[in-house]
This record gives sequence, structure tokens and C-alpha cells, in this order.
Amino acid sequence: MNFVKRLILRREIDRDVDDEIREHIAEKAAELEAQGMAPTAALLAARREFGNVALTAEQSREVWQYAPLEELLADLRYALRQLRRAPAFAAAAIATLALGIGANTAVFSVVNAVVLRPLPFPDSGRLVTVQARVIQEGAPRPENISYPMFFEFRKHNAAIEHLVSYHATSMALSGAGEAVNVPAEIVSWDLFDALRVPPLAGRAFQPDDETAAAHTVILGHRLWQSKFNADPSVVGRTISLNREPSRSSV
Repeated sequence: MNFVKRLILRREIDRDVDDEIREHIAEKAAELEAQGMAPTAALLAARREFGNVALTAEQSREVWQYAPLEELLADLRYALRQLRRAPAFAAAAIATLALGIGANTAVFSVVNAVVLRPLPFPDSGRLVTVQARVIQEGAPRPENISYPMFFEFRKHNAAIEHLVSYHATSMALSGAGEAVNVPAEIVSWDLFDALRVPPLAGRAFQPDDETAAAHTVILGHRLWQSKFNADPSVVGRTISLNREPSRSSV
């Protein structure tokens, strides 16, 4: 019998233990009566021989009890009794618990989305971030890598399959209705090769797109839907980013 079943049947098992003790004492008293002892004296003698009834019953229950769970239930019952005696304190305690649980849930949701959940790319476990670190006053601190430094790192890289750069910024988009500021990333040409995610339409960046004269842009899916109505003919169209004409892909 597992401890969950025993917990559910606790009262029945308690009665069984008490019944067994009474039967044992009664059998001993009957035996003493058969030997000629008076009923009252036989019962007292049987109880003396049996020993401490309460202690024996408690020791018998310990055989089937799960002590940590029993203690937890006892603590919960005590806590509930105390809360019923002080309803104002109970309301404050419940509100505090609700706020704490809500805050922890919110924090875990963010951590799960940002840290724990795998990135939506093939082999995302192989993606790593590379940073430069400068030793200042004996302690290392991260530092942004300049484009010349990145190109030099990539030129001599022999350990990483794709060493790519990205820089978050915003740009003024025009040529597609009302001009708006949109979030953007300035990236090296092989970012999509590193992520193993091809564009939905058009082409990915090529090495020549890193030259100063090249102005190639790949539209994000959400921007393509909201500003261009998911029109596939936008591929190859010239749009303006920060007042500079750029040829688009999706």
C-alpha cells in the first residue's frame, strides 16, 4: 500500500490499529480469567502486561506514516487555524503571496523566452557570441568591436564556421507611403548562412554587398506585411533608407 493510499485511508487504519490493540488485551484478559482470575483484575493485568497503549499505537502508526508529509499537513492545518483567527493578516499574507507568485511568473516568462528557450534556428545550440574584452584596473570588461577589427578577426578566423557582425539601429524608411522609422540591423553578408535561414523571396546577401557602393536591404517579414502588403513584387524595388536608395529583398 503506497503512502498516498494510506493517507486517504488514515482514519480507517487508525481504527484498525486500535481494534487490534483492544483484541490483544481482551484475549490476554480472557486467558487470565480462564486461569481463575477475576474479570476486572484480569483486564488490569492484561493492560499492565501489554504496556503503554498510546505509545504502542503511535509506534504502530509510524510503520505506515510518511513523516515529512504528515508534518507538512500538520503545519498547514496549524497555519489555517491561525489565519482564521486573524482575517486581516490572512488577507495581507494572501495578497503578498499573490504578488510574489505573479512577479516570479513574469520573471520566469522573460527568462524562459530570452535564455532558456532555444533560438528558432537550426542547430541553435552551436551559436555563440564573440566579444572583445579589455582589461581595465585588473578587471575585464566587454567592448564593442570596430568594423576594421571585425574584418581582421574574420580574415584570420580558423575556429568558427561563420564569424558575422550585427549592429542594431533604426532607419527612416521612405518610398512606401508615409515615411517611418523602423528598427534595423547592419549585418555582415553571411549572417543568413550562419543562421541557415534563407530569405522568403529574393536572395540573401553576397560578399559584394559589403562594399561601400552596395545598398542592399532584406525586409523583415513583419515590415513586408505591414508596409508592402506582403507584395512579392517588392523584390528588386528601390526604396529609401535614411534618404539613400536601396534595392530590396524579402
